Amino acid sequence: QLALQEEDHMTSNPSSSNPSSHHLGFSFISEVHMVGVALLVFARNPLVSKISDVQKAHIATGKEVGGSRLGNKGGVTIRLQVYDSTLCFVSAHL
Repeated sequence: QLALQEEDHMTSNPSSSNPSSHHLGFSFISEVHMVGVALLVFARNPLVSKISDVQKAHIATGKEVGGSRLGNKGGVTIRLQVYDSTLCFVSAHL
Protein backbone atom coordinates (compact mmCIF):
# COMPACT_ATOMS: atom_id res chain seq x y z
CA GLN A 1 0.00 0.00 0.00
CA LEU A 2 1.47 3.31 -1.13
CA ALA A 3 0.51 6.27 1.06
CA LEU A 4 1.60 9.79 0.17
CA GLN A 5 3.08 11.87 2.96
CA GLU A 6 2.37 15.60 2.71
CA GLU A 7 5.28 17.97 3.16
CA ASP A 8 5.51 21.73 3.50
CA HIS A 9 8.45 22.57 1.23
CA MET A 10 8.44 26.19 2.36
CA THR A 11 9.38 25.22 5.93
CA SER A 12 11.38 22.05 5.29
CA ASN A 13 13.49 23.52 2.50
CA PRO A 14 17.21 23.21 3.41
CA SER A 15 18.26 25.60 0.64
CA SER A 16 16.19 28.39 2.19
CA SER A 17 18.77 28.56 4.96
CA ASN A 18 21.66 28.16 2.50
CA PRO A 19 22.04 31.33 0.43
CA SER A 20 24.82 29.80 -1.70
CA SER A 21 22.31 27.50 -3.40
CA HIS A 22 20.23 30.47 -4.60
CA HIS A 23 22.96 31.92 -6.83
CA LEU A 24 22.66 28.82 -9.01
CA GLY A 25 19.05 29.74 -9.76
CA PHE A 26 17.48 26.61 -8.19
CA SER A 27 16.01 25.74 -4.80
CA PHE A 28 15.56 22.35 -3.18
CA ILE A 29 11.90 21.27 -2.98
CA SER A 30 11.82 17.73 -1.59
CA GLU A 31 13.63 14.39 -1.37
CA VAL A 32 12.73 10.80 -0.68
CA HIS A 33 15.03 7.77 -0.56
CA MET A 34 15.42 4.13 0.30
CA VAL A 35 18.53 1.93 0.36
CA GLY A 36 19.46 2.17 -3.33
CA VAL A 37 16.79 4.48 -4.75
CA ALA A 38 16.68 8.24 -4.33
CA LEU A 39 14.76 11.16 -5.78
CA LEU A 40 15.51 14.85 -5.27
CA VAL A 41 13.40 17.64 -6.76
CA PHE A 42 14.70 21.15 -7.38
CA ALA A 43 12.89 24.09 -8.98
CA ARG A 44 13.97 27.36 -10.52
CA ASN A 45 13.76 30.11 -7.91
CA PRO A 46 10.93 32.10 -9.61
CA LEU A 47 8.72 28.96 -9.54
CA VAL A 48 9.18 28.10 -5.86
CA SER A 49 6.32 30.33 -4.68
CA LYS A 50 4.00 28.70 -7.26
CA ILE A 51 4.60 25.16 -5.93
CA SER A 52 2.09 23.64 -3.50
CA ASP A 53 0.74 20.32 -2.26
CA VAL A 54 4.13 18.57 -2.13
CA GLN A 55 3.73 14.91 -1.19
CA LYS A 56 6.15 12.01 -1.19
CA ALA A 57 5.99 8.25 -0.73
CA HIS A 58 8.11 5.13 -0.91
CA ILE A 59 7.39 1.43 -1.14
CA ALA A 60 9.80 -1.45 -0.57
CA THR A 61 9.36 -4.55 -2.70
CA GLY A 62 12.54 -6.42 -1.79
CA LYS A 63 12.80 -9.78 -0.07
CA GLU A 64 10.62 -10.22 3.02
CA VAL A 65 12.69 -10.65 6.18
CA GLY A 66 11.18 -10.82 9.65
CA GLY A 67 7.75 -9.66 8.50
CA SER A 68 8.94 -6.56 6.60
CA ARG A 69 10.31 -5.94 3.11
CA LEU A 70 13.90 -4.92 2.45
CA GLY A 71 14.42 -1.52 0.82
CA ASN A 72 16.94 -2.78 -1.74
CA LYS A 73 14.13 -2.96 -4.32
CA GLY A 74 11.14 -0.66 -4.69
CA GLY A 75 10.09 2.80 -5.71
CA VAL A 76 9.93 6.38 -4.50
CA THR A 77 7.74 9.24 -5.71
CA ILE A 78 7.27 12.97 -5.22
CA ARG A 79 4.06 14.64 -6.35
CA LEU A 80 3.52 18.39 -6.44
CA GLN A 81 1.31 21.11 -7.88
CA VAL A 82 2.78 23.89 -10.06
CA TYR A 83 0.20 26.51 -10.97
CA ASP A 84 -2.74 24.36 -12.20
CA SER A 85 -0.65 21.35 -13.20
CA THR A 86 0.13 18.28 -11.11
CA LEU A 87 3.55 16.69 -11.59
CA CYS A 88 4.64 13.28 -10.32
CA PHE A 89 8.29 12.16 -10.33
CA VAL A 90 9.06 8.45 -9.90
CA SER A 91 12.28 6.51 -9.40
CA ALA A 92 12.28 2.72 -9.14
CA HIS A 93 14.65 -0.21 -8.86
CA LEU A 94 12.71 -3.41 -9.47
